[in-house]
Parts: sequence; structure tokens; C-alpha cells
Amino acid sequence: MIHFPRKIQRKVGEHRIEQPFVAEIQDVELIGTEAVAVTGDGEYVPEESIRSIGLLVRSLARTTAAGLLARRKRRRSDPDIYKAVSLVGPWSRGYYHWSLDYMLRLQGVEHHVEQTGSKPTLIVPAKPPQWMLSSLDLAGFGEFEHVEWQGGRQTVGKLIIPSLRRETEFTSPAGGYMFSPRAYKWLGYRIPSNSRAGDREIRSSCPGLELRNLMSSMRRKL
Repeated sequence: MIHFPRKIQRKVGEHRIEQPFVAEIQDVELIGTEAVAVTGDGEYVPEESIRSIGLLVRSLARTTAAGLLARRKRRRSDPDIYKAVSLVGPWSRGYYHWSLDYMLRLQGVEHHVEQTGSKPTLIVPAKPPQWMLSSLDLAGFGEFEHVEWQGGRQTVGKLIIPSLRRETEFTSPAGGYMFSPRAYKWLGYRIPSNSRAGDREIRSSCPGLELRNLMSSMRRKL
């Protein structure tokens, strides 16, 4: 009999991942280095801080320290960006979190485009490394207009918010941190189907970890 560590043992069995969603919020302001999302009514959007109140509070503290206060009430004006998806937030510059917290949300963007026929602008971290841009290209989003987030303050007329594709200890105390197998499979099939380059070029654009092989391995395990 195999004895797993407690953190792994708690994941053995059947678990429920919540139904994914795509929301649209009008008149949103993004502020600070991690693009905290604030609605026109002064409400914060936790999904844009990877659904963590702790990380949202941390981002707000950094934003306040930089002299950028959220405007609780503001007059509606022409937005800086008409419609966008923010791929900026806590840990978005890290390869692991970019791949699994942010890239998996692109399935919701795909669904939005299928339903509306309109492509939102992708907001990405400032000076994105090549592997980050390559990952968007390999997933089929390279032709989307994208802007680099420079911090500060900008308004978005329509912010498209795809849900995170995972649970945490707060949303699933029994299972803890757990990603959606369906989201893994979606990205695992999406990358090879959109790739027109050889394996050597893919590996060179995403150093350290070849995403296609990673997803293939996940499919076998799932």
C-alpha cells in the first residue's frame, strides 16, 4: 500500500470544480502595478487578483504606497481601452502562474469571441519575456491586439473577466489547490493545433519547459 503525504492524500478521490463563467463589467478602472480592477461603483473584482482577498489587499497596499488611490466614485468618461481582458495580476510574470492561472483563462476568452464575434484587447505585463508572447501565439491568441501594462491608472469600457480554472483551500477546503482537468485538456489540445513550427523552435521560444510535452503528460495522467 502506497502512503502519500497528507497534502497529496487529501486530493485522492472525487472533487468538484465549479462551472466556469465569463463576465463583462462596464466602466472599470485598472490601477497599480498589478492592475487592480475597480468598478464604477467603487467595488473591487477579486477574480482579477486570482480570487485571493489576501493578494488583493497586498496589491492595494502597494498601489496606495505608490500614491495611487482607488477612486470610490468617479464620473464616467471615454475609456482608455474599449474592451479588454487583463492578464496582469499577482504572480503573472512567473512561468508557472502565467501558464496555469492566466493561460487557462483564455478558454473563456475563446468562448466570448465565439459568442460575440469581437476580440478584446489583451493586457499583458510590461516588457513581457519572449516565452510569454510565444505562449499566446502557440495558444492561438497571437493575432489579438495586446497592450503592455505600465502601471498607473487606465479605464476600460468593457472588462471581460474569464473565471479562474481552479479551486483553492478557501473554495474547496477538502481538496485544496486544484486545477480543472478540462481546462488542462483544452490548452493541451489548443497548443499543438495552433503550432506551425517544429519542436526545436517551440522549445527555444519557451525555455526550461516545453508546454506541449507538459500538457501531453497531464493528459496521460488524467
